[in-house]
Amino acid sequence: MTEMNWSILAPEIWLLMAACAVLLIDVFNRDEQRRLTFWLTQGSIAVFALLQLQAHGAGLTVYGLGDMVVSDPMGHLLAFFAALAVMVTLAYARPTLGSRDMLKGEFFTLSLFVLLGISVMCSANHFLVLYLGLEVMSLSLYALAAMRRDHAVATEAAMKYFVLGALASGFLLYGLSMMYGATGTLEIPKVFERIAAGGINKEVLVFGTVFVVAGLAFKLGAAPFHMWVPDVYQGASSGVSAFLAFVPKTAGFLGLMLLLAAVGWRLKSSSRSPRSRRTARVPSRATAEALRAELLAAHPGRRVAVRALYVNDHERVFATFRELDAELGGLDRVIVNAGLGRGASLGTGYFHANRQTAETNFVAALAQCEAAVELFRGRNAGHLVTISSVAGTRGMPRAQTVYAATKAGLTSLSEGLRIDLRRTPIRVTTILPGYIDTDINRGVRNRPFVVDLATGSRALVRAIEREPARAYVPGWPWPLVAFVLRHAPAALLARL
Repeated sequence: MTEMNWSILAPEIWLLMAACAVLLIDVFNRDEQRRLTFWLTQGSIAVFALLQLQAHGAGLTVYGLGDMVVSDPMGHLLAFFAALAVMVTLAYARPTLGSRDMLKGEFFTLSLFVLLGISVMCSANHFLVLYLGLEVMSLSLYALAAMRRDHAVATEAAMKYFVLGALASGFLLYGLSMMYGATGTLEIPKVFERIAAGGINKEVLVFGTVFVVAGLAFKLGAAPFHMWVPDVYQGASSGVSAFLAFVPKTAGFLGLMLLLAAVGWRLKSSSRSPRSRRTARVPSRATAEALRAELLAAHPGRRVAVRALYVNDHERVFATFRELDAELGGLDRVIVNAGLGRGASLGTGYFHANRQTAETNFVAALAQCEAAVELFRGRNAGHLVTISSVAGTRGMPRAQTVYAATKAGLTSLSEGLRIDLRRTPIRVTTILPGYIDTDINRGVRNRPFVVDLATGSRALVRAIEREPARAYVPGWPWPLVAFVLRHAPAALLARL
């Protein structure tokens, strides 16, 4: 294959040729019901859907056109479902269009171009390709909304849609230009690599992101960019309204998902450094003693106890908890924060690393929870805090598999404890942290949405003091990232 690799665009090329053929054939079609045009359109979409399904089944990720487009299972799956939606919409709209003298070949041709725009967006690996697909889709929708030229309300709706849509496209393009000025590229993976690496103009990037989000929010019909929705839906015919109900939402969702997919990839890949994890979870005795001295200097009269503890020594865990409970006159709150990020794909000869991760992240956490809850049950009071991870939201591939499974297990263990203790004064909180700037992770290259130490510490303290069932720290954007991960198709997770 050459670098251009046109073959990966076979479904889009087929759809473009089919749209041109349907347009030409309809010129000679004298049937007012447009039966031939309708069935040719449906057949073309069916072939397109089969091509997408076949490419999805191959499970390959291939780049083309100088890495501006990508053929991957996620994109093919989205395009396949978009094709099914267009087929259903055309079948639904046909009787309505006939009763309003709108059953013309242009409707079917424009529908094919709408689907072509969505498919181009699904194949985008570059923001300009994403924009190109978005505009192909949008221009076709403007024309569909204006098909009832003799209807004043429909004409007004189409004009409003066109003007506001052009404004939103300008926002999006201006935002992309600012993003290019900040990062020096518009290739989607490289944009986020350079953001994570730092050294960019953050002010320009923030403004660019605001404009991009505004443009995509218009396509989604999301507040406060939803002013076009009532007028256009009212003025357009039922068949066109059906297109408008799902097509712009699909496009906007796809654009946002591409952004969040890249953010999610950085979250997982940069938090797996075994060295940084070991350093974070095993502070030296000297560091702990220095912290004790600092606390006592700032708060005279307080009692601060320090113990060295290897969490995989389970008997020692129970003994240490009991010693501290006796020394301090009772433990009111225990924070379980031991974790390890080693691991590799299962079956590749790294069982020892996967086992160590599983034992430290789950079995050792279980021992600490057992020891803490045993003390809490004895006095019928206490607050247990477990530090899990956003990675535990869903199963993860490759080196992340065991780590994500252990964090998911810790989250489930915490929830089970919470249910078991619901009729007691004992509270259980699960914290799902993001990135907080410390010496431990300062050498990590990619730290999306990192906050400074003071901000992160205050956020952690506030979350723990609230004693919620579950809290993301920092509070943004990790809940959104977790939601996307929870509902994303497996093909998307395979790219993380």
